[in-house]
Amino acid sequence: MVINQGLFEVVEGQLLGNDVMLSVILSVVVWLYLSLQLKSMFIATNCLLQIGTSIPISLVIYKQVLGIEYFCPLHICVVIIIVGIGVDDVFMFND
Repeated sequence: MVINQGLFEVVEGQLLGNDVMLSVILSVVVWLYLSLQLKSMFIATNCLLQIGTSIPISLVIYKQVLGIEYFCPLHICVVIIIVGIGVDDVFMFND
């Protein structure tokens, strides 16, 4: 079965947009939870900023250093894993 490449790109773009929106919602919910648990919006904001800066750095390594050009919507799901691991570390250091 042959799939029209233009149609595939449109569907993939929609999926990517949905995944990015879910990642943004996840970050807001995690920030709220961090703020409540740590009792400091400043620390919660800085924690998420530090976690967020690891994503572009790893993307540069992925594309520039390793030379891999392939990027799919599944890569956006890695953001959820990175945020989860980072927030877990914040709670461990806080305790």
